[in-house]
Amino acid sequence: MSHRHVALLVEDDPVMAAEIADILTSIGHDLVHADSLEGGRALLAQGGLCYALLDLQIKHRPNSLKPDVIMGETLYREVRGQYPRRNAADAHLFQALIMSGFDKEHDAVVRMLRAGADAFIRKPLCENQIRIDVQIREALERSGRQRHARCAEISRAAGAAPPLPPAAAGLAPASRLGPRGDALPLHAEGQRRLVVLDRWSGGKCWVDVDGVPAGLSPKSFIMVARLAEARVFGKGIGWLYKTLLDKYADVGWKGMTRLYEQLRRAGVPPESLIENDRRGSFRARHEAAQIVIDLAALQQHEHEEVRRAFGSALKAA
Repeated sequence: MSHRHVALLVEDDPVMAAEIADILTSIGHDLVHADSLEGGRALLAQGGLCYALLDLQIKHRPNSLKPDVIMGETLYREVRGQYPRRNAADAHLFQALIMSGFDKEHDAVVRMLRAGADAFIRKPLCENQIRIDVQIREALERSGRQRHARCAEISRAAGAAPPLPPAAAGLAPASRLGPRGDALPLHAEGQRRLVVLDRWSGGKCWVDVDGVPAGLSPKSFIMVARLAEARVFGKGIGWLYKTLLDKYADVGWKGMTRLYEQLRRAGVPPESLIENDRRGSFRARHEAAQIVIDLAALQQHEHEEVRRAFGSALKAA
């Protein structure tokens, strides 16, 4: 049994794997490494892990012809299936951080964050505003694993049983169907209500915040809808890095500024709706807990830009 944190590293590029391994050993962590879905499964089954670093584009087997994001997504879901439980702060007790070149795998990154991935690490590593060692430390803190001595106990709790149903967790039951028959999970622990509407009128897209209609530009509307979707389908965490709100970081910053201005003009204080971690990530606040979003309706939205944004990449998993 290791006396240090042990990472599951799944990365098929040997140079990248060596770079990450050097970082992990430099911060006093051990690791086990696989370069395929098959190898990752075997290491996951062995147990004794404290967290996972998962490349999205990996091979099925080491001798497979080429890698595919389907393999990375499959492994992530198996990790999450083995360790589904969360703590009182709504963080996974076993943290899984996904890694990607992003530009080629944007859709897969969105799907994994929506499915509950705990952090996103961009490759090459030099492109991350938050260093990988800092992201790992924060992941361990979120899961209560600051001290390795507690990891075995926490891992048992992480996989001991399926998540508590909403009623047992003290939450109101989720609404099951939206106006067009889509499943619409609602986070119901707070007081604010955000409804993402499929209406286009007066040259604006519309949302409703506590009964106050807010007309937004298509780009601002897409940002709100992405934040709402991340809160609903991201199992309550919902942080999105600015490049997931817009492909380019500088546009993400400027776009959020424009969104704040438009919400203020509509009489909605943006800070009451959107939370900023001051490191480039945003989410819909816990207080904006009752969220209604109909993805099928957005895919049929009158505005072309909205239809494109909510195509196949953002369908419910």
